[in-house]
Amino acid sequence: MKIIFFVHSLRKGGAERLLLQIAKYIFNKGHEITVLQAVNFDEYQEYSEIKKEYLLDSKEYNWPYIFPQLVKKYRKYIQSKDPDLVCVFSPLMIIIAAFSFVKTNTIHVIQGYGSVVRTGSMKQFIYKILDRLSLSILKYNVIVPTESLKKACLKYISFKDSDIKVIPSGIDNSQLVFNRKDKEFDNQIIITMLGTIYKEKGQRYAIEAVKHIKKTNPNLDILVKIIGAGSDEDYINKKIIENGLEKNVSLLGRRDNAFEIISNSHIFWHLSESEGMPLVVMEAMALGIPVIGFNVRGVNDVIKNGSNGYLAEFKDMNAIASYTIALINDVENYNRVRMDARYKIDQIYNTEKMFLNYEKYFIEFHKSIN
Repeated sequence: MKIIFFVHSLRKGGAERLLLQIAKYIFNKGHEITVLQAVNFDEYQEYSEIKKEYLLDSKEYNWPYIFPQLVKKYRKYIQSKDPDLVCVFSPLMIIIAAFSFVKTNTIHVIQGYGSVVRTGSMKQFIYKILDRLSLSILKYNVIVPTESLKKACLKYISFKDSDIKVIPSGIDNSQLVFNRKDKEFDNQIIITMLGTIYKEKGQRYAIEAVKHIKKTNPNLDILVKIIGAGSDEDYINKKIIENGLEKNVSLLGRRDNAFEIISNSHIFWHLSESEGMPLVVMEAMALGIPVIGFNVRGVNDVIKNGSNGYLAEFKDMNAIASYTIALINDVENYNRVRMDARYKIDQIYNTEKMFLNYEKYFIEFHKSIN
C-alpha cells in the first residue's frame, strides 16, 4: 500500500515519536511510506530511511491565516501522489484534509483528549463545528489508544462505534533497560519528570509537592529533575526562587539522555491534567521507576493505584507528597511496585503488538473501502 502520514510537524514529542515508529515498521514490511509535514520542522534526524516531505517552510507558517494556502497545497499534493491511505496525526490537519475536498481513504489517529473534550470558549466552539464538518466531508475512521478515549470521541461528535478502533500504544522495551536488582536509597532522593513544559503538563505542581515534603520531612535531601522545555519555564523558575527551592527543583532542559536520567532516579512524577496514552509514564514503568501521578484520564488506564504505581486526586499535592514518602520508607513495597510496573508493560504495552495491530487495521480498512 501507498500510505501518507500527515502531521503538523516533527517536533520532539510522544505523538510524533509514535508516528515515526509506526511508519518505520510499516515501511520495513514493504509498504510505500511518506511522512508529510504541514510545516517543515524536523527534530528526528534518526529516521533517515523514512521519506519526509512538507507543504510549507516554517517561516511561512502563520496560523490561522495560512489555512487557505495549506488547503490548496494539500489538495495538490494528494492529487499528485494518489495514496491508498492517509493517516492523520493532528486535529488541525484533519480539518485541512477535509476542506481540501479530496476524497481519500483517511484514518485519524487521536492520541489525547484535547481534540475531543472542548471547553466552552468561542474558539473551542468554532473548532467543534469544524470537526463536525470535517467528519461529514471525509467520513474518516479513527484510531485511539484507550477505551476511555473512544468513549470521549463517541460523546464528542457523531462517530459510529464501529468506525473507532482501539489500539493500545506500546513502547520498545528492548531500548529501556530494567535493572532487576532491588533499589536502595542513599542520602539523596531523586525524582524525575519529563515532557514539554507548559501549564497543562503540570510541572508547576512539583513546587507544591516539594514544599509539602520539606514541611513534614525537613531533613530529607530531595531533588526533582524536570526534563524538557516549554512556555511554563519562566513561571517555574520564578516559583523555585520565591520558595527557596534552588537545591530541590532543577530545570534540565531537553536532554538526549533523558531515559538514563530517569533510570538513575528513584521516583517519577507525572502531574498532567489528562493524557491520551501517556508514553512517558509507560517508559518510566519499563525502566522500573515507580510512577506517582494524578487519577486522570489516560494515566489511570495504565496505572492501577497501589499495584504498579500510585494515583492521587487531581491537584492533591499533599497526597502526592504522602505517596512519595511512603514509598521511600518501605523499600520492600517500593521494589514490588517497580517489578509490577515492568511486568504490565511487557505483557500489554509493547511495540511489536502495537505495530502488528496498526498494519492489520490499515490493510482491513483499505480492503473494506475498496
